[in-house]
Amino acid sequence: MHSGQTQKKGHEHGLFVEALNIARRRGGEARRNVDRLAGDIKDIERPDLLIDVSHDRVVGIEHYRVDQYVSQSKKRTSKAAEFVAYIEADRRKCLASATDGMVTDDMTKAFANYVSQAMRMWHNSCLSDLLDSFDMRTFDERCGHIHKLEEYRANLKKERPDAKIEMGFLVEVHSDLRSLIMHDAKGSRRVHYGELPLFTEIYTLLKGISKRADWLILAYCGAIEDGVRDAVVVRCSHGMFQKSLERQSIVPVEYLGLGKTSPTHYQKKPGALKSVNRVANRVDITIDNTTEKVDPVQLFYRTCSDAARASNMARAGIPFVATFAVEMMYEVVVDHAMQLSKPLDSNDILRVLHSLGYEEVNRRMSKVYHEWGLDRVSNCETNAVSLIDGFGAELQGNVREAQ
Repeated sequence: MHSGQTQKKGHEHGLFVEALNIARRRGGEARRNVDRLAGDIKDIERPDLLIDVSHDRVVGIEHYRVDQYVSQSKKRTSKAAEFVAYIEADRRKCLASATDGMVTDDMTKAFANYVSQAMRMWHNSCLSDLLDSFDMRTFDERCGHIHKLEEYRANLKKERPDAKIEMGFLVEVHSDLRSLIMHDAKGSRRVHYGELPLFTEIYTLLKGISKRADWLILAYCGAIEDGVRDAVVVRCSHGMFQKSLERQSIVPVEYLGLGKTSPTHYQKKPGALKSVNRVANRVDITIDNTTEKVDPVQLFYRTCSDAARASNMARAGIPFVATFAVEMMYEVVVDHAMQLSKPLDSNDILRVLHSLGYEEVNRRMSKVYHEWGLDRVSNCETNAVSLIDGFGAELQGNVREAQ
């Protein structure tokens, strides 16, 4: 086995163990499912792992990756993986040229370039990109894994002819959806870095997998980071998919706002480096914002429509995920909107805005704006932080080591 294969098998093995350890902390159904997968792990091919659970039962695990940052080619290849590989090669060159522990201009420019490219990937992605990657890697006739299940089962049968065979998928999901607000039974909060809410479209994809596989392990990672942030283990056999999720308090949620089917702030080219300010061991970089403007009319009416839907769902106790624009409108009108007895529509939102008046609406918007830290979104600070958090923090650490 050459070094590339050895590295790949090590990643698959380590990811599986890490995902199970994290899922176990959830307790309850998650812990029981992890226990059902406990056993000696053997690295094989097609599928990637064989779990020797007992003398008469083995579980095969096939790993694949899906991304929020993907190419627009037919295969939807991972731009995030390509980006990380490029950074690692470039970083080594920069560190090799460092002398006497000094941060060079070349190192600073290289890091600014990384951040600019990462921000552009973030701006140019949308939920549909992640869905396309999920669908392609799962169901596509050429590169999907679901069609190979019978081959995987047959290979496992050769390994253990007398054992009961089960098959599962370990799906490595890379995303950054921290510009969204989650509303569920626990209240409202910003989506965590690497967290993937169970959007209704993803639920449908997973349900399709569950009809043919026995297990689903979802390992949630940051968009440009390999470490597992969270993990879910779902039992699928015997029609347990939905019940297994519900026992873990995981339910489908609807996406409200722009940015679902196309990027909201498309960026044709990376932003140029404007300034660099070095203070002690910190380097502050300012990059041009080259994102395209959102059509204000489209944004306003879509926001009113989805704020009405958010109010209806909140009243019914149905979880949802909203963009910041929808969240702001929802919080501005929610106290008045909730007093209406009928289901709301966009016209109701417009009437509430009119009754509040310009000054009160502006005051409420400013309050929401600062409470959620939207001032950091408007100048791209949050975008940069969300993208360089994790992998980028490691990169900054390497730069500090060279000082």
